[in-house]
Amino acid sequence: MKKLIVALVVFLSLSLLSKSQNLTDSLIVYYRFDGNVLDYSGNDLHGTSNGAVDTTDRFGNGNSALYFDGEDDFIDLPNNNLLKPPIPVSFSFWTNVMIIDTEKCKFLDTDFQNNNYSGCFMSASNEGTVILQFGSNWGGAGYQYRRSKFSEETINAQTWHHIVGVIRGATDMTIYIDGVDAGGYYDGIGSGTIGYSDTPGKLACIPPQTASLYIKYLWGSLDEFAMWNRALIQDDVDELFNNGILVNLGDQTNVDEINVYPNPANDYLIVSTNDEHGLINKIEINNIHGQIIKAVNIDDETNKRIDIHNLTSGIYYLKYHYNKGTFGTVKFLKK
Repeated sequence: MKKLIVALVVFLSLSLLSKSQNLTDSLIVYYRFDGNVLDYSGNDLHGTSNGAVDTTDRFGNGNSALYFDGEDDFIDLPNNNLLKPPIPVSFSFWTNVMIIDTEKCKFLDTDFQNNNYSGCFMSASNEGTVILQFGSNWGGAGYQYRRSKFSEETINAQTWHHIVGVIRGATDMTIYIDGVDAGGYYDGIGSGTIGYSDTPGKLACIPPQTASLYIKYLWGSLDEFAMWNRALIQDDVDELFNNGILVNLGDQTNVDEINVYPNPANDYLIVSTNDEHGLINKIEINNIHGQIIKAVNIDDETNKRIDIHNLTSGIYYLKYHYNKGTFGTVKFLKK
């Protein structure tokens, strides 16, 4: 009987471990790229865009991803120790590269050091394989200063792909492409731990290293970039690929300006605004994938009644746009 109980406990423990955590657990940073480079993780690690322009996302929604020209566009990350975690660490993002060329497929570098492999960095090769790497910060850029994994599966140009990179150790990394473990092989003989300098990281470019005297940039688009200080598992990846990260975007909302009720709702929503200066010009309803379900222009009415009886049950976001180009969001539940 005792052996049976022990076996049952072990089975239940393994079952619990195999289930995904809430995707906001251990979330360090989350950029939705919906017209801004704000961090929606709650850690206020807002980025700074340098030349990147708003573009359509994988659903065709405008101003819902960022496009980089491959010449000098990038995003500066804040110089914060939260963005320099030890192993394990995970990354997730959507990308649509214009060309399969290692010179133009640079996704991220969390520690932008010239001629010094430090932090974590991701890119793609001339064959379209995804490369996940980390450096020891030993002051060099040869293979002896880094650990790398090259995916077996590849990405295609001018196609949206979801990419996840998970680092657990020197020879314990996983690359997922479109929700599937992409396999691959390891390279490099550097330390099994990540080393960092005091330099901030960047998205959409990689610094000059020993074999290159110039910065290499991404030519293509990025969307929904996120980073965790834990190892994502397959269930997490499935949730990311199918549904994305559900964060309380209402935390970004000035609740004195807008009120949405009833919530949960059944047949209709009432949107009540306290917008004396007419700064809000449009509201949208988005599903959890970011697709626009309904758009309504704001007029002089204080209260706006929105018919939602045709929506299926689930979580939605009401997104309201300001004339100045920014926006806020409120999450609601359709019964």
